[in-house]
Amino acid sequence: MNSEASKFEQFELSLTSDSKEYLYSAGKWAFFLGIIGFIFSAFMFIVAIIIGATFSNFSGNEFSNSPFNGLLGSGFIAGIYVVLALVYGVFSYFLFQFGLKMKNSNRDNNTSTLTTGLLSLKRFFKIWGIMTIIGISLYVLLIFLAAIGTSIL
Repeated sequence: MNSEASKFEQFELSLTSDSKEYLYSAGKWAFFLGIIGFIFSAFMFIVAIIIGATFSNFSGNEFSNSPFNGLLGSGFIAGIYVVLALVYGVFSYFLFQFGLKMKNSNRDNNTSTLTTGLLSLKRFFKIWGIMTIIGISLYVLLIFLAAIGTSIL
């Protein structure tokens, strides 16, 4: 058992020229998607501000009895858009960092930059996995609450 652990510790991974090209290509796409993600995140934030301002105008006019008054008019939807913009921005940041580090590691042939880039990719997928688990949990909870609600009626 001890000799197996030492063999694993001695294992060195080397990248072929094809592997480097694949990582570089993936990095270019990640860099592009990161920039587009930043742009969309900014648009989502602007939409949140517009929605918040629009719903706040509903409270003092003929729409005061509308369903948008109260919880929704208080900026709830705007808050959701801000949270979504921030989450999307975090995903975009990690993609951008991965892309940037892949470009730099290929240009400089630097292993530590490659490692840092792969760490950003790991963080991206870790957060994506956590968000997926949260989403699935919310769907299960909503289905459960809907089943309870329909059985009460």
